[in-house]
Amino acid sequence: MTTTTNAGILVGKFFHTTTACPGGARIPEWQGHIVAEPGPGLLLVELFEWVLGEPSGQELITISDFVAKKPVLYDRAEDLHFSYEYGSMSHRCERRGCPAAGTPQ
Repeated sequence: MTTTTNAGILVGKFFHTTTACPGGARIPEWQGHIVAEPGPGLLLVELFEWVLGEPSGQELITISDFVAKKPVLYDRAEDLHFSYEYGSMSHRCERRGCPAAGTPQ
């Protein structure tokens, strides 16, 4: 498959990019929606703010930079919200006792 074909599969998906918390769990960094593939190897993503989940702007990012952010992809916005509230992206260091949060494990 070409990069363009791979990117085309991503268009329309919702996502969390992730990073590791001090305790090692994957936590969300960005949340958003893949809007378009404006050129080979590029994605246009719409980011959502954290409090209300409203759109907060768009970013142009290379596919390789997007993949480096270790995204978790979802088919629907509802799946993204569920994951953040109850699923794999629901880890909160202060609730889980991660070392950097100042509470014992």
